[in-house]
Amino acid sequence: NKVATQQQWFINAMFFNSHKPARLAFGDLLLAILYYQSPLERNNYDEFVRHVNSSDGDAQATYLQWPPIETNGTSSSVRGMGDIIMALHADGFSVARFVVQMFRFLHLCPKYHQKYEEYFQLLKGIANVGWNERKLLIDLGVIRSIVAFYLNDTQILHFNRQVVGRSENGQRQYVRVSPPRSHDLIKLLSILVRSASTTTFPPAPPQSTEAKVAMADALDLPDEPSDEEPPDLPEPKDDDDDDTDDDVPDKPGETEKEKAEKEEEKEIAADKANIVEEQSVSIKASDETEENNNKDNDKDKDKDQSTEQQANTINYFAQEFEEKSIEFGFPPKFVRKVNGRGRGILLSDADKLCLWDGIAQPQFLGLNPNTLAPWGVPKAIDPLPNPSEYNTYIEGVQAVQSYRKKHGGKDARLPANLQHVADRIEKQKPTMAAPRKILNMNIVHNLFKDRGGPSNSCLFEAECVEIVVYWCFNNWTFSEIMFDWLYRKVAEEFKEAHEYGPFLLCIEHILLANDEHSQKKIETFLPKMIQLLVRCSDTDDTGTDLLLYQLCSFLIRLSFKNELIASIVKQKKIGDDSLLDTIDRNYSSKHQQYGIPRGYGAPNTYARNNGYGGGGGGGGGAPYRSQQRGIKNFNMRG
Repeated sequence: NKVATQQQWFINAMFFNSHKPARLAFGDLLLAILYYQSPLERNNYDEFVRHVNSSDGDAQATYLQWPPIETNGTSSSVRGMGDIIMALHADGFSVARFVVQMFRFLHLCPKYHQKYEEYFQLLKGIANVGWNERKLLIDLGVIRSIVAFYLNDTQILHFNRQVVGRSENGQRQYVRVSPPRSHDLIKLLSILVRSASTTTFPPAPPQSTEAKVAMADALDLPDEPSDEEPPDLPEPKDDDDDDTDDDVPDKPGETEKEKAEKEEEKEIAADKANIVEEQSVSIKASDETEENNNKDNDKDKDKDQSTEQQANTINYFAQEFEEKSIEFGFPPKFVRKVNGRGRGILLSDADKLCLWDGIAQPQFLGLNPNTLAPWGVPKAIDPLPNPSEYNTYIEGVQAVQSYRKKHGGKDARLPANLQHVADRIEKQKPTMAAPRKILNMNIVHNLFKDRGGPSNSCLFEAECVEIVVYWCFNNWTFSEIMFDWLYRKVAEEFKEAHEYGPFLLCIEHILLANDEHSQKKIETFLPKMIQLLVRCSDTDDTGTDLLLYQLCSFLIRLSFKNELIASIVKQKKIGDDSLLDTIDRNYSSKHQQYGIPRGYGAPNTYARNNGYGGGGGGGGGAPYRSQQRGIKNFNMRG
């Protein structure tokens, strides 16, 4: 309660504290309290999320408001610790409110850039408390919050300087700062993604026969062919056997009485026809009414089926499942429960969009592009103002400063209206920051491009591989999309920093994942990588040697780990030569600047001119020291 309600106290203990062991101990203390309190309130998480994420502002404010548990409501006297604990148990939402307040600080921590590493460890620790806490974080929208935080275009996150003031001439003064140490935060993102559902895992709950029929009708699928013979067609009638009753002309010699009787019979027949027509109209109307009723019943039935399907989905995600119950087991790096079983967490459409927007089209993520809305951070965990609120704050600050500058400085007494603005500014100042401006870039792409690791390596390589491979499990369409994207990134790195390792490692794990499409992935993707290897050996552009080395290492690792890949690499033929002989020949002929002979007995002008010996004859590039030792016709290939 104190951590969430007295923000400055938490800021002083977690960010302004200059002792790292003290900050770590403070975070461990909060996690210990959360560990013992959370089992008592886990049944209330769904109710809290339902009201906090609703559009009802009053209900949202009610559930986010902390009760006065430290004081007695009637006498305002301070309560004892026992009374405070009983009040927390009676409230039932203290853990959920604490989690909301912790993740509201996420977007404000750049203001305290020097000391927020331990704060990120605290956030990751919340997800490791249990499955229920991970579900709470996902339902609150923490995945979108982390993505928005990392993609926020602020100087402190994407540059190594911070504005500290202005000089006498009005020029901005900067101070160099360390890059953001956000590795634990990206680890938290990976944990949450690998705890939630994908388009293929967990397997979809089984549909009833009525639901399958309704789906087929909605898609207008053709009926299955029937083995029954078509009914016999009616035989045509002969013109001679026509028994139709035409009007018979009056016979000669009929009396007036007979004519009148016939007229009377015709009128009776007409009346009977009218009665029959009226009856048919009434029957038709009743049939239409019955048909409309049937349509309404069908709509109600479809609605009931949809509701039933939603209930089945909810019940399905509420059940645990074992790895043996699934044909290909759990995906790689799936976050299990403590007991080793799995339990899915339904990932929202907005979370899917924020993770893969720019890489995969919405329809390949199981989303409807026509009804899809832009993703954003839920207001409950988003403390940043919108542009209009921020402009109002800045205008208020400028108005107060301008008045004080004209009327004697800081000690000048403000008018009533400006005093009200100054009080509001003072209250907003600790949590006020610039509005969010999200970079137009995919989060996975941005994490792959990071070079903050040792020796300028990708700091988030493991997390990116875990997320991508987890989503590609049993999903051929998404695997194909990601392979094309990774293959394209390897080609782009050839023209940039030549950092091929993270992308090749991700492709390696996709090929080695044992799922329904393992053989199809190997037979489809591996020839493209072999073709890239041959092309690299046949060119001498800058950066080719590094890519060639990493591709060879890539194929060697795969060959040792998978028999099918080893057989494909071994049996691959380029013309009449094997793959290794083709690469050896191409590399020897194209990369002469490294002293590599073209072949047995081939001259090597570069090697001879630079002291490596080897001209023509049988030498083929023998080292100079070998010639000094009297070794003739020396050849490294034996």
